[in-house]
Amino acid sequence: MTREQEPDTLPLWRIALPVVIVVAVATAATAGAGVAATRGAGAPVAKPAGTINRALFPTEALTQTRDVSSRLDRYRWVDRDAGLAEIPIDRAIDIVLDGSP
Repeated sequence: MTREQEPDTLPLWRIALPVVIVVAVATAATAGAGVAATRGAGAPVAKPAGTINRALFPTEALTQTRDVSSRLDRYRWVDRDAGLAEIPIDRAIDIVLDGSP
């Protein structure tokens, strides 16, 4: 049983049709973007010079970070009667690594 080999050429419509579709879609998209730009739709609004977008600087998160950092770097009594105190984190790490009580 022998099979006949397919022809090595493609019909012109198999090449031209996808090209025509891509060109049509690109043209429609470009035309639509041009119409939207002339109407002002989606155009960015300019802010006055010197304004700061505060969303880029989350002050609450910075304040919390400072509070945590300050708590990790200080000595304080938690319960003086029970002899329970907080010590700086660096000192606590040194104590654990040295093995001293």
